[in-house]
Amino acid sequence: MLYCLIVITHRNTAMSLIIETYSTKLFLPVHTTSDGMELLTSFTQVAGNPEAIYIDIGSDRESTDDDIVVFLDTHFPDLLNQALELDCEIISFFN
Repeated sequence: MLYCLIVITHRNTAMSLIIETYSTKLFLPVHTTSDGMELLTSFTQVAGNPEAIYIDIGSDRESTDDDIVVFLDTHFPDLLNQALELDCEIISFFN
């Protein structure tokens, strides 16, 4: 899905139109327990107590970082496969 962002700016009484086109990334939302969030916080080294943690994945297992593959396979079995089957680029964990 493509989106278009249009911003109008004023410079010296002349208007210029800036257009930026970008596409959204598909993500798989995953509701997890407090223990799961603590585990994810430790793995990602996110400071504090985040409400959500986002993990970028590749287009397949080979293009996903090895440490992410091992972590997800160990603690969240089959989750990576499910995200890849749905063509997701991000897994979003929340509590």
